[in-house]
Amino acid sequence: MRLSKACTIYIYDKLRQLRAKGDPIAKNFYLPGPWTRIEVQYKGGGLPFRKFKDIKRYGEIDMLEDISFWEAGRIPDGSSPMQSLAAEGLLRKIDEVGLQMALKSFPSQERAYIVKKFLRPASDSKFPDLNKLMRKRVREWLSDVIRFPRLRPRSRT
Repeated sequence: MRLSKACTIYIYDKLRQLRAKGDPIAKNFYLPGPWTRIEVQYKGGGLPFRKFKDIKRYGEIDMLEDISFWEAGRIPDGSSPMQSLAAEGLLRKIDEVGLQMALKSFPSQERAYIVKKFLRPASDSKFPDLNKLMRKRVREWLSDVIRFPRLRPRSRT
């Protein structure tokens, strides 16, 4: 999640959210996962375009400009057993609550150390160009191309 006065960006696993809420779709249908969902929510006066006639311009803007991805749990060469355990604990915490919430549970000085010691920027080859994909999906939505997962009922065996 990125939070600012004008905009909030959420990146989460929609399938895990549905299961956590006990949603009937998650219970009654076969859902291969995970489903990564990206939402950009503009607040109040933060909308880039306010007139309806300009709505197509949302397919052109870069809504994810400041988003970066990190790899977690790196155990540096020559690490002590305590550092290895700390990296494993960090991974478990990240799996449980997500990276941002895991880091928020530490004071700022410790957070800086953890980022330096156990995290590194993910290589570009591991992630598609999310900005390009998001602009494409917005243009498709504005053109009435609806994409949704094909659901089949869960087998009762």
